[in-house]
Order: sequence, then structure tokens, then C-alpha cells
Amino acid sequence: MIKLRNYQDKLITDTRKALQYKRRVAVYLSQGGGKSIIAAFMALHSSVRGKKTLILSHRIEILKQNFNKIDKLGVKVGMLTAKVKEIPTGTVICAMSQTLRARVANIKTKERYSDLLGSFNFVIVDELHRAEHDTIIDMLSPDVWLVGLSGTILRSGNQRQLGDFYQEIVRGVPAQELIDLGYLLPSDNYVFDAPKLEDVNIEYGTGDYNQIQLQKRFAKPERYAGIVKNYLRICPNKKVIVFTTGADHCVELTREFCNNGIKAKYLLSGEHRRHHRHLSGNRDDVVGMLRSGEIDVLVSVEMLSTGLDVPEVEGVILDFSTKSYTKYQQCVARADRPYANQTSFYVLDFGANVANFGKFEKEPIMSLWHNKGGSGVAPTKFCPTDKADHTGRMGCGSIIPVSMMQCKYCGYEWLTDKEAYEVELTRLVETKENEKETIQQFCARKKLEGWPSNRILCAVVFKNKDNQKLAFMEAIKVLRGVNGEMISPKYWYFFKKIYIDKARNKLKS
Repeated sequence: MIKLRNYQDKLITDTRKALQYKRRVAVYLSQGGGKSIIAAFMALHSSVRGKKTLILSHRIEILKQNFNKIDKLGVKVGMLTAKVKEIPTGTVICAMSQTLRARVANIKTKERYSDLLGSFNFVIVDELHRAEHDTIIDMLSPDVWLVGLSGTILRSGNQRQLGDFYQEIVRGVPAQELIDLGYLLPSDNYVFDAPKLEDVNIEYGTGDYNQIQLQKRFAKPERYAGIVKNYLRICPNKKVIVFTTGADHCVELTREFCNNGIKAKYLLSGEHRRHHRHLSGNRDDVVGMLRSGEIDVLVSVEMLSTGLDVPEVEGVILDFSTKSYTKYQQCVARADRPYANQTSFYVLDFGANVANFGKFEKEPIMSLWHNKGGSGVAPTKFCPTDKADHTGRMGCGSIIPVSMMQCKYCGYEWLTDKEAYEVELTRLVETKENEKETIQQFCARKKLEGWPSNRILCAVVFKNKDNQKLAFMEAIKVLRGVNGEMISPKYWYFFKKIYIDKARNKLKS
């Protein structure tokens, strides 16, 4: 018998309360929080009150999960997919949005399926951020109660606003709280420089990178070698899912894993033009092979970003870059379920996604409205102060254009893509309490306490004796960004002479 966890029960209660005032609400719950269970119990409660419920999905795997959960609750449930030719029966119907939309649009089936759609009192949309559901929602009567569920309530690009469909957000528990409760795992992140993307076009419709151009940046033999090398270095023999930019990229990277003795398969929504039957297979079969350990690595594009329930997965490799917070979160969450003795899951990021969006467990971004315009700001980067270039020269912290491969202020040289993949990944480490807090957290706290900037900088530098310059550069990011102070990275040289050397001389005397 399925039982609700306390936070799930509370979220259903909160949603019911919201529906007393609004007919259309969006419900947030972190990936892995059990949205299909919540949908099933909402449908059960509706059925008990004599109401008829429709649950919309955009992927067959998600539909089957919802169907099975409702069936286990003893509710009469029907299913509508492309393979189902008759009108389904039941007090609850689980339907593919694409199928229902096509049946209503078809002149031969329009009347029957329009009547079916008009018979529902309550509609639940799984993964509400997906545009596949929009047309069906437009067809609903204003009197229908509508609940959308997602772990990423956000859209981008020129997609329709979620605010066109929903009136309010009901917040469930975020990932960090589910981690604290033991229901999810924390992420263990390793990041690496992404390819240069400043000249890759942004698609007007999605707000994300043009995938053809993106694939040209990522689908390179030297990158494949670096990814495989770092998999073997960091998480050898672990079950991972690899997300790529396109079909060619997916197939070629799978071959690279296999050529290095790693058991790998790929999955694509259609057959690749250079299909290698021994490297792929039926979705259920290949996923089963990953679950059982017959393969360790499963490579895809976006086919596995939703609807995959394999707690045995121990990590993800992100070999893509995205402007979409939703896409990033959905991909990373494939490995967040606890299994056996796991204490965390691996994230190997080769596309600067963690740097752009933060760790998986970070407080989520959510909104019913998104900005359809671009910022128009030229992309820049910092000359690094925490690592030397191939000549041993440390960077100076200056801000320069992304396209420059040599800093015009200090001469620091960036590595080419091929050279760069021979360098170690940098592990991200976050601290927790005040005594172990990050430099930026310390600066923000002391500024709120009224400390002047030079006093904060002195404290930071003396607390980090092994790498004073790096600590200084981290500190001024906060003092400049939060307080708008004009503190240049070049201030370091003056600061060092006036404050650090002076203090050191005082101590000597």
C-alpha cells in the first residue's frame, strides 16, 4: 500500500486550500520528491468526491508511472496513448498530451475526443513547464480545476508564459530539505571550462543555444578523450548517465567509452544515420542493462532527462551547455535518489552549467513569468588568480573579453581545448557553519555587522595565509557586487603594501 510522506500530505492539503480561491495552481516539488504519488492521491480524492480526473504527460514513461501509482490505489484508471484507438474508460484517465491534441484536431475523431476532454472536472499536468501541454490547457473550460506539477517552474525564450495558464505557485519542499530528511542525495560536483560559446546563436523560440552550432563546439575527439579520462579518474565503474548536444556527439562519445574498455550504450529517440546496433537497443532493455550493471555508462541527448526512475544511477556527466535552468536541473536530478550505501552523487560538468546555475541543491528559481528579451551584455571572464598557466604565470584578476586567449594586462595564457583536457578537474567544496563559511559568506555577514571594507579585507587575508591574493579577489567580488564599491583587482598591490606588509613589520618588531 502506498503511503504519503508528511511533506507530501502537507503539499496536497496546501494545494487543496489554494484551489478554494484559485482554479489554476502550479505546484512545486523538487525532483525525486514523489510527484507521481501526489498526483495519484489527488486523483483518488477527486474520484471519491465523484469527480472525473485527467492526468496529462508528455512522455510515455511518465504516463506509465502515473498509471501504475493510481492503479495501486484501487482507482479505476484508463490510458490514452497513440497505440490506444478507443476512448478510454475510468474515473481517472492518464493521457499523452500529444495524442489527445492530435485526436481533437482530427476531423474524424474531433467530436468524440472533444466530448471526452469536456467531461473532466479536474486536470493534473505532470511536468507543467513542458510546452506540449499548452494546447490542451487552452481547450479546458474555465470551470475546470487545474493543477500543474513540476520541480522546475520556469520557462525561457519565446515560449508562452506559465502565467497564461496558472494563477499561483504552491511551494513544496526544496531539494536541500529532502536531502536533510534523507530522501535525496547531495551532489558532489566537479567542473571544467566549457568551450567558447560567445558566437553560438541563441534560439528565439527556446532562449537556448542553437543545438547544431552547440554540437560543433562539443563534438570533438579531444573532448571525448578528456571526458573518458576524467570518468576513469573520478568515478570509475560507477553507473552514470551522460547528456550530450546531439546525435553524432552521442554516438561518437559512446564509441570512445567502449574503445577504452568501459561498458557503454547510447539511446536516441530515432535511429542514427550511422546506427551501431551493438551500441544501442530498445529503451527499456538498455535502461535495464544500466540498472543491472551490465553497462556502466548510458549516453543520450535529452531522452533521459525526464521519466527515468533508476536509483542505481550514481552520477551524471553534463557534456553540454544550456541557458535553461530547467534543462540543467532535470538532467542533474537523474542521479539524486538514495541507493544502497551512497552518500552523494557525482556531477561532472563540462559545460559551465554548475557555475551558471549553482549546485543542484541550491534554492530553486521559480516563476510563472520569464523575460523574453536578452541582456545584450558582451561576455567576459576573469583572468584567474587561483591557478597558473602552462608557463607557471599566475593571473591578475582583470576582466577581459571571453574571446581573448592571453591577458593583455599580465600575459596569462589560456590553454587550447586539447591542452585543457589534460588538466585536472576542479572540485567544488562548500562550507557549512560560520567557522567554516566561505569567504563570500564571511564578507556579507561582516558588512551587515557594519565592518568597513578594509577591516574585512584584512581579516580575510590573514585568515587565508596560504593564498592571500586569491582570498582578496574572492572578497572584493562581494564588496563590489553587493555594496557597489569601486574596488579594482589592482587594489591588491596597494592593499598588500599598506596593510599586509605593515602588519608583518609590526609583528617582527
